[in-house]
Amino acid sequence: MSLRTSLLPGVIAGLLLFAPTLAQAQMTLTLSAPNQSARPGSLLTFAGTLTNPTTTTLLLNGDSFTLNGPGLTLDDSPFFLDGPLSLGAGQVFTGSLFTVRIAPTAPLQSTPGVFRIIGGTTDTAQNVLAAANFSVAAVAAPEPGSGLLLLGGGLLGVVIKRRRRRG
Repeated sequence: MSLRTSLLPGVIAGLLLFAPTLAQAQMTLTLSAPNQSARPGSLLTFAGTLTNPTTTTLLLNGDSFTLNGPGLTLDDSPFFLDGPLSLGAGQVFTGSLFTVRIAPTAPLQSTPGVFRIIGGTTDTAQNVLAAANFSVAAVAAPEPGSGLLLLGGGLLGVVIKRRRRRG
């Protein structure tokens, strides 16, 4: 048995294992504000830039996402309404991709998520072309007293400044 015949099965297995990865087209997805926070009952909008650095037109056949936080609902309709159906070689799309509603009953916590663009070189391709991590944090409303304290301090400063000018 020669060295060539003993290596051949390993080489073939390696090519089969890595062929889907090598053939899969890739894009870049950058969210403009990937980590957002708001009070329960709020709606957050995630916008970003999708870039096709390849030399091939890629069809954007859909998206998928992961967001497993209680009281959080992701709506991907902004991507379907505003996003392009395809991106040519070197093209860029910038716009709204999805929104996340924080229910009034959502617990005060931060939840990570992932948004993925699905597609490829055909209209039936289901490759993950790009993905971006994001997080949504439900935070407590500021105490009413702190806002009044800031307002009162600002007014006091204006009064002192006016008195100094007169004197």
